[in-house]
Amino acid sequence: MNSNQPKLTRSSSDKVFSGLLGGIAHRYNFEALWLRVGVILGAVMTSGLFVVAYLIASLIVPVDSDDEAKGHPD
Repeated sequence: MNSNQPKLTRSSSDKVFSGLLGGIAHRYNFEALWLRVGVILGAVMTSGLFVVAYLIASLIVPVDSDDEAKGHPD
């Protein structure tokens, strides 16, 4: 794993529910809106399986600290 890549965390600044999708978007450097649209479509097409996966991932992935969210990692 590249040390320059940020760790996968739930975002405390770019969040709608738990911040998981905002954190994933930040980690992989793309727009969170498209990820949210994809999860909604996936949830509809899989009869809610994506919702269950989202909830489980929200419990597993840690929340970023307030300092990291403001751009001050120390």
